[in-house]
Formats: sequence, C-alpha cells, structure tokens
Amino acid sequence: MNYFDILEKLGVDVLDDRKVEKFFNNIRNIILTYENEYIPIEEAFEICQQIGIIFTANANNAFHGYIRAEDFILDILFPVVHHGYKSRNPVNLIEFLGRISIIFQASFFVEKNALKCVVKSALNDCGLPFELCDNIIIPKGVGELDESLVCNVAQWLQKYPSARKTYMTVLQQYFDNDEPRDIADNLRKTFETFLQEFLGNSKNMDNNIGEIGAYLKDNGINEDIRNMFTALIKHYKLLNDKTAKHHNKTDKKSVEFLLYQTGVFMRYLLVIKQDE
Repeated sequence: MNYFDILEKLGVDVLDDRKVEKFFNNIRNIILTYENEYIPIEEAFEICQQIGIIFTANANNAFHGYIRAEDFILDILFPVVHHGYKSRNPVNLIEFLGRISIIFQASFFVEKNALKCVVKSALNDCGLPFELCDNIIIPKGVGELDESLVCNVAQWLQKYPSARKTYMTVLQQYFDNDEPRDIADNLRKTFETFLQEFLGNSKNMDNNIGEIGAYLKDNGINEDIRNMFTALIKHYKLLNDKTAKHHNKTDKKSVEFLLYQTGVFMRYLLVIKQDE
C-alpha cells in the first residue's frame, strides 16, 4: 500500500497538486544519486537541442568533455528561478514529463536507469494518469490494452527498426497532444513500414494486404480469420486515409482507437512469427 492509499483510508482528501508535488520530490531525490556521474557533453547538448532549451556548461560542472549529471538534470527539470532569492522550481508537469521522455533516449540514461525506475514507480504511486512505455511517458488509457498493445509492441519492434522509429514518434506525438491527423498518418506509416520489414519487400500497404493473406495461409491460419484480418486492414487504411490524408477532423478518442488497432495488427503477426 502506498502513502496516498494510507491517507485516503484515514479519511484524508489527497488533492492532485499534493500528488504532483510528491512526484516532483521523488524525482528530485533520485537526481542526487547522480552526483558523481558525468554525461558526455555531446549527449547533453543533443538533449537540449531536442527539448529546445539553451545548453550551458561552466568550469564548475564540466571538464574534459563531460558535464556533471546531477547539475545537468536539475537544470533541465528544476531550473533556477528568482523570486527575491535564488531557488529551483520544477517546470509544469506536462513539460516535466516531456523533458524526461527526451532525457531517457540518451545513451547515458539507457545504461544507467535509476531515474527511469523511480519515474515509473512514482507515476504509479502518486496516481498520476501517465505511464512509462519503452522510455517514453504516455497518457494512461486502458491498462490491459496499453501493456499488450502499446508497451509490449514497442519492445517487440526492436527487430523492425524503421517501423519502431516511427512508432516511437507516434507515442511522443500522442503525449504532446499533436494534431490527431498527424498522429493518424504516422500510425499508418508505422504499420506500412512494419509490413515491408516483416515481409521483406518495399510494397505499399494496399499491395501488401494480399501478401499478408498469403503469409497467414502459409502459417495454417484458417480462411475465416484470414479474410477478417485482411478486411480489417482495408478498413483501417480507409479510415486513416479519411482522417490523415484528406485532413478530415478527428478527435483523440479516434486516435486512441487507431493506436490500439495498429497494436492489434502488429501483435498478431509478431505472435505468429514467434511460433514459426
């Protein structure tokens, strides 16, 4: 049982801002463990470029091509502010989570994952409606679906690098609340690229629907399932064409459906591949 569960059982009304504050404090505490760690300046510079903030290094925290990790992370997530005195305050929650998602992509943080582990547990313990999915923080949807059709698929796509790269872009766009039609277009591109890598060809989605049907037949999938699966792909592509290519208006709920549906398609084919 976590701290807020205990408070609520004691009849204490835990406000959302208190949960956010605890989340920030948990992250601030773990950053202190990076005191004696150093990030290559090139990596630190690239992180700042992706976030869109000014990179700064000085004689106090940088030497021989490296910058002290604790200072660097604090400067990004808890920048110095002046209210008559010097202090560090976190950026707002959404900006905070977006910046952490960028930080996690750097090689330094892939190898040293203490920060990532704490972020993952703190999001859950503090009851915040976000979750860590393969180094990117995304809004929570349906828990079971997110795990099977979003997070697990992201890991399984390691063998399909081009599709995975676009898929990770989709997850970041979904977090950033980008235009739904742009997310839908990248979902279509993800699946189309996945089919090309999966089947080992360069055909577009239309031309690969028949190839998928043949692949399913070769792997002993019965005719009814084959027909339903290929028909669903046709409808999926039609829906993407309407929402993305023709710039029809769509909402986030529709995008969430497309996200899960893309996961269903790829997961099913990957499971068959595993069983070969």
